Amino acid sequence: EILYGHLDDIRALLFSSDDKYIISGSSDGTIKIWDFERRGRDLIHYFQFKEEVRSLVLTSDNKYLVSGFGNGHIRIFDLHLKQLIYTFEEAHLDKVVSLFISRDSKYLVSAAQDGSIRLWETRLEKEESDDEVYIFQDAHLDDVNAVAVTHDSKYMVTGSSDRSIKIWDFQNKKLLHTIEVAHKQSITSLTFTQDDKFLLSGARDRSVKQWNLSLIHI
Repeated sequence: EILYGHLDDIRALLFSSDDKYIISGSSDGTIKIWDFERRGRDLIHYFQFKEEVRSLVLTSDNKYLVSGFGNGHIRIFDLHLKQLIYTFEEAHLDKVVSLFISRDSKYLVSAAQDGSIRLWETRLEKEESDDEVYIFQDAHLDDVNAVAVTHDSKYMVTGSSDRSIKIWDFQNKKLLHTIEVAHKQSITSLTFTQDDKFLLSGARDRSVKQWNLSLIHI
């Protein structure tokens, strides 16, 4: 089945954890929420902005949606109310291309093409969100394209156009290990297996690599 509904490139796509909804974000500035139980035939709601949408992430309870934009903004939406509730203005100096939110929804990690990685306190159940809690200094020498965190929130990994993968102690915010040349070209995606034993990385060199974390000295 093919769904049509955007006027430009689709930059981000995800399922709700209950498989009820598909959420898509596009360079046309729209975020669209589709009814997956009807195979996407029904558009439930959409948000329209001037800036391109570059990244999306949902909280574990599917209540809040976080989006990163081409102008460096980060926006948080309440999907139950179907409204924007908070904006981190100029959170980054360039496109926000990867997002992670903790299982308790208290912390958000954002990675951008300005080479920075930032940690934010969301305060989703309060009226206001806070400024960034921490900036991971000297994270990479080029655009940060991907970020992933283990399911136990113990480790964070980041991938960059500088071809490196960095492994961080997420709790103590310390760099543990760097794979200097993980791929021949820019790293574009990272994900962990459910047991957190293996890391998968994808790159513009058209390769996918599997890394055994137990064999990496961290």
